Amino acid sequence: MQDDELKEFQSEAQDLLEAAENALLAIDQGSAFAEQYDVILRCFHSIKGAAGMLGLMPLQEYVHGFETRLIDLKA
Repeated sequence: MQDDELKEFQSEAQDLLEAAENALLAIDQGSAFAEQYDVILRCFHSIKGAAGMLGLMPLQEYVHGFETRLIDLKA
C-alpha cells in the first residue's frame, strides 16, 4: 500500500466518522432514528469495505464487529 492511498483512506474515514457523529447528534436532538441509523451504519460499512480493499484486515475485522453490534442493538 502506498502512502497516498493510506492518506486518502484516513481522510475519507475521518469524513465518514464525522458524518456518523452528526447523525448521532441528530438522533439526540430528536431526528428520526431510522433515517439517522441508516446513515451511521452506511458510514461504518464504507470504512469496513475500504479497510478490506487496502488490506487493513485488523481494522476491517474490528469495524465488522462494531457494525454487527450496531445491527444487533437496533433490534
